[in-house]
Amino acid sequence: MDALPHKPQPRLFHAILVMVLLLCLAIGTLSVWRTLVQNETHRQQELLQQEVEGLARQMETRFDYQTDAIQRMARRWSDYRRHPPAWQRDADALLEDFDNIQAIEWLDASHCIRWIHPLQGNEPAVEFQYPDDHPNLPYLQIARESGQPVLSNQFELVQGGAGLAYQIPLYRDAGGNPQFDGYLIAIFRAEALLHSLLAELPTAHLSLTLEDRRGTLFQRLRADTHYSLPPAQARVHLGDSDNFTLYSYPNAATLHNSPIPTITLISGLLASALLCHALWMALLATRRLDALQLTNRTLQSEIARRQQVEQVLQSSQSRLQLVLDMTDYSYDALFILNLDPFEIVYMNRTCWASLGYSAEQLRNLLGICPDDVVPGAQDWLETLREQSRKGESAIYQRYARTRTGKLVPLEISVRPMKRLGIDYLVCVGRNNHQQLEATAQLERLTQIDGLTGLFNRRSFDAALAAEWRRLQRQQLPLGMLMVDVDHFKLYNDTYGHLAGDDALRSVSRALQQHVGREGDRVCRYGGEEFAILLPGADIAQCRKVADLIHAEVRQMKIPHVVEPERRLSISIGIACALPGCEHPPESLVQAADQALYEAKKAGRNRSACAELVS
Repeated sequence: MDALPHKPQPRLFHAILVMVLLLCLAIGTLSVWRTLVQNETHRQQELLQQEVEGLARQMETRFDYQTDAIQRMARRWSDYRRHPPAWQRDADALLEDFDNIQAIEWLDASHCIRWIHPLQGNEPAVEFQYPDDHPNLPYLQIARESGQPVLSNQFELVQGGAGLAYQIPLYRDAGGNPQFDGYLIAIFRAEALLHSLLAELPTAHLSLTLEDRRGTLFQRLRADTHYSLPPAQARVHLGDSDNFTLYSYPNAATLHNSPIPTITLISGLLASALLCHALWMALLATRRLDALQLTNRTLQSEIARRQQVEQVLQSSQSRLQLVLDMTDYSYDALFILNLDPFEIVYMNRTCWASLGYSAEQLRNLLGICPDDVVPGAQDWLETLREQSRKGESAIYQRYARTRTGKLVPLEISVRPMKRLGIDYLVCVGRNNHQQLEATAQLERLTQIDGLTGLFNRRSFDAALAAEWRRLQRQQLPLGMLMVDVDHFKLYNDTYGHLAGDDALRSVSRALQQHVGREGDRVCRYGGEEFAILLPGADIAQCRKVADLIHAEVRQMKIPHVVEPERRLSISIGIACALPGCEHPPESLVQAADQALYEAKKAGRNRSACAELVS
């Protein structure tokens, strides 16, 4: 029997088809890889933004601490005019405390520098008369008109170099009436100021630039800075001036490359190549089968079809096993959920190994009581069902309980996926306890006073506003104690600043001894002044707390040179108000401050009361 001629297969066409398929798969894989890289970069830039904003708040807190000291010096101007050596002594103390100050100056009303300290290094500024076009004149005018301190932009110092000026209007007593007497000016070397504000802060891994409206004040860039990415930026409010902006460009220290995009790219390209290779081999097998005799062609075609299906299945199984092996060695927990009914379709090794279970134990526990593993799991599953119905992606912060009972924080990214008419949720969980701890540490540093460990002025202002609103709704009183250490400057001058710091810490402990209710707050208000908030306390209860604090301070028996007690004492201003629309929260502070003034006027080492009635 003669063999029948067969039609040659279009081999070139098949080759082109396989190459086009390979190209499409490669483009798709590259697109997925690029999306993963962009998402990872965006997440790391958000973390950098949070870090820069926290750094800006710490710089503001440090600068406010310096300006508080300069403002206290300005409030004693009348004493300095009568006794200039006291000015020089206090200026020496201020310069010793803050080494970033170039000079302390008195600029009279005619804009001529009359006093300057220290003289060494500032000789060109002695008796310097500000010209009409001096860049600081507009800020001096603003300070005089508003009566408030003003921080200038950078300008060229007479002593040479770029500097900043913190200018406070001065008034002296002229027959009972305040008379304008020029300005107390603190001159900062721009670079020295910023180095001191950033000292001891965790900034070594950051590329930082600080600018004002006139240009760059400070710049410290790492060699591995990525200028192609947008910088994180935050406004820095120094001395009530919002002209300063802190920038931080991403660098190798802040951009941690995740291996997942690269692994996805390599595995996707490899899987695409295997698929195309299998297809090409199947086409070759088909060409060989077509060369058989016509009588066997039907049988051989069926054999070829089955072989082709088997090869495709084997290739798919190989790819699936490759993906499963890859996910088992991922640091992230990967799992797939079917919510209707609830079923864990897949979870990688990290899911159960990181919690201390076997895969079977974890599946059984989640099937019986998922709340034992993920607290609040039932409510979360309802949220996931709503998300699945909307077809939206989301990121959740949850906690997982290990076999030993320890709670582990997880940032879980959830994305819906539909296959064969069934809705699935693909979840990726990452342990983010380091990020949460860093955020909490930054938040704590912005609210705690470094010397005493008490809450700082910023925390006090926020707590006062919050308690005022809460107690206004509940119609309950709000009590406040304003505490001041008597003759503290004399104590510092006699025993030294280190002893003064120890005394402030001792007084802080005494205040905390008798303030322990929920909601009570002890804050360092500034210098040797402390503020105590007593939510729900009336004037009698506030008086009782003040008496206990006086007794505690007396028992400490801290020696002092002041007669007749010859020990350290405190004065307390007591104020109580029923929060209402008639008075703002600041009125309670003013009342307590006035009561403190009355206590000091009456001889110190006592308490005085003031009560606001709404």
